[in-house]
Parts: sequence; C-alpha cells; structure tokens
Amino acid sequence: MIKAASGEAYQQGVYQVHQAGKKFKQQYRQPELISRQRDQPMGNPVGPKLSLVIPMYNEEANAEKVVRELRHELKREQIDYELVLVDNGSTDNTGLILAKLARSNPSCKVVKVPQNQGYGWGIINGLRWAGGDFLGFMGGDGQIDPADVTRVFKEMVAGEYQLCKVKRCRREDGLTRKIVTHIFNKLFVYTFKVNVGDINGSPKIMSRQCYEELNLSSKDWFLDAEVMLKANYLNVAVGDESVAG
Repeated sequence: MIKAASGEAYQQGVYQVHQAGKKFKQQYRQPELISRQRDQPMGNPVGPKLSLVIPMYNEEANAEKVVRELRHELKREQIDYELVLVDNGSTDNTGLILAKLARSNPSCKVVKVPQNQGYGWGIINGLRWAGGDFLGFMGGDGQIDPADVTRVFKEMVAGEYQLCKVKRCRREDGLTRKIVTHIFNKLFVYTFKVNVGDINGSPKIMSRQCYEELNLSSKDWFLDAEVMLKANYLNVAVGDESVAG
C-alpha cells in the first residue's frame, strides 16, 4: 500500500507543480504583477497593528470555534488586531455565522465572495480590506494552532523581517499528504531553483509594504508558492518560526 500511495502521490505532485509553474512563469513576465494597485484600500493610520485574513468555505462547523480561539490568544498576548473573515462563496451557514460574529465583535469584519473561485481568491479579497500595519493569512478549517499566529508575529517584529511564516518541524498529516507535501517542496526547488523550506507553512504574516510589492494574483492553492517566489525575487527578508504540526 505504501508503494502504491507513493507512486500516486509522486505523479500528482509532478503534475501540480509543473502545471502551476508554467502558469506562474507566464504571469510573472507581466510587469503589473509586481506593480502597486492604486485603487487598493490602504492602512488606516489609527487601524490595528495586525490584520489576519481567514478564508472560510463551508466551515459552519468550525467558524465560531476558530474565531473564538484566535480572539482569546491575540487578546492574551495583548496584540492589537482585526480578523478579516472571508465568506469564500460558502453554500452552507458559514456566512450567517460570520455575520453574527462580526456584529458582536468589533475586532472582526466580514468580506463576502459571492462565488468560490479558490483559496487564493478568498485571501486576495480579504487582504484588500485589511487595515493593519502587518497583514497575515491562514486557513479557517481549525487546523492551525492560534498560538502559532502570535509566535510568527512576534518573531517577525523581533527579527525585523518583511515576511515571516511557519516552518513545521513535525507533521501529523496522513501518509499520502506527507508524501505529496515532500514531493511538492522538492519539485518546487527543482523547478524554480529557489529553496524556501516549508512553502505552504501557515500562517504567513508580512509588512504592508511587502504586501503591496508582491501584488498577489493566484486564485487557487498556488498563492503560498507565489508569495515565496516573489519574496525571493524581490530579496525580501523572510523569517521562519519552527512549530510542531
């Protein structure tokens, strides 16, 4: 079974990386991908220190718990924050739950994407409405420890990085996902000649200036890779915070 899973995962990893790589290289030759969007909402001078974007697609079972635990952790660590909760085209009650949370929590705002177009598109839309000095994003499925958010943020500020992310040092995923992740990271290095470690490590937090210079465009799962590729191209100072997970 292990041998079969490995072969399947390898083929899947090769196809995904090469397809995404071809798409990214075609897009990245276009100058506008690293130009500033003039119509993009800017940070509020009296806004929060950290804006965290959380896209949610049909997460009615997790939404309230994710938000509650994040608010508790950020408040405990005395971090001035806002949560940008993205209803990423959900077809269940996620949108209603997020709206209710925003009404009772001034630190939360909701961005609604009418139709799901991918993980990256939800994040891009949320970032456009983020008002903080530092902008971050993470998944909303409850798989990320809220303490990792504060660890990454503190490491970024202390190290004066422009971008900081998680580096997972112990994975608890299933066998197939571990294999796919390993293959993806290796093929990423081979394809782009860039060694950035844990590409999909989340959360990722960046300065507002870094965000504006990256000018993100990937609507799908390739957004994490786009962040790291452009950061490398622009010689952005990147920090890693090792966590278990």
